[in-house]
Amino acid sequence: MIPNNIYKVNDKHYHMKTKLIIIITILVLLFTGCSNNTTVTENKNQETVIATTFFPLYEITKEITGNDFKIVSVIPTDVEPHEYELSIKEIKNFEKADLFVTLGVGFVNVENKLISSRNNINIIDSAKGLSFIDIQNENNNFFNDETGVDPHIWVSPKNMKKIATNIYNGLVSRYPNNKDEFEYNYNQLIANLNLLDEDYSQELSNCSKNVILATHDAYYYLGRDYGFQVYSISGIEPESEPNPQQIAKIVKIAKENNIKYVFYEDFVSPQVAKTIASEVGAEVLILNPAEGGDDGDTYVSIMQSNLNNLKLALQCS
Repeated sequence: MIPNNIYKVNDKHYHMKTKLIIIITILVLLFTGCSNNTTVTENKNQETVIATTFFPLYEITKEITGNDFKIVSVIPTDVEPHEYELSIKEIKNFEKADLFVTLGVGFVNVENKLISSRNNINIIDSAKGLSFIDIQNENNNFFNDETGVDPHIWVSPKNMKKIATNIYNGLVSRYPNNKDEFEYNYNQLIANLNLLDEDYSQELSNCSKNVILATHDAYYYLGRDYGFQVYSISGIEPESEPNPQQIAKIVKIAKENNIKYVFYEDFVSPQVAKTIASEVGAEVLILNPAEGGDDGDTYVSIMQSNLNNLKLALQCS
């Protein structure tokens, strides 16, 4: 017969083991629960995709939303966006988007193609309420066959403040639970845009010149809002090149206005700008239409660089 004290010893060990198993099980469940919550939150954020047409809308939307949403630019941020051809993959990826921030003017072909691929996409019209410039009224445009609305509304900080407000209001309407964070980020963004607007107004107010010559027909809103004239070498699409007759007119204008700098941009060949500059004894200088950007670029940082170059070309004190 087995002694009774052996049973007592085994029973004691049994209870100790049972308690240990229970403790380990609780810890595992707690750990797993925490892990599952994190995963669910991350997956939820990843699934809440907001699509934007191109860089300026992407950058502003990202600043307002912070880190709670996945913001994507349909048109890659490192390419020239005019007449960009969407790939099958880009259209397919668009299916994941819950919301689409659009510009409307200038990119309707791309945007309509995406919208027509979806039956239930929510849309924010970022250009709502803005005052547009008719291309045919741009008397300094040498490409008189172009018609319609000038799409480069975002190039003026004054317009960008209105665009940011439209995006903010649309985001709050769609995601009311995130209003507090949106409002905080939006207020910071508007404060920076107000400072940028003030810098342009003040630092371009006392200049010896009031005319610039640029390769891309993208700066009429900027000139309208800050008091200088713009002559463009190319049309709405910066890849278009002037014919010999147009070049002759441009050279004449440049000489009459004693142009010292001809502006070009990153994503387009500077060859035409260099040709015009050599004809009139000028230099070339970058003026960025903020249609794309490298890592670390923001709308404000791009436009600050533009302001520095504009002050040089307009000879501002």
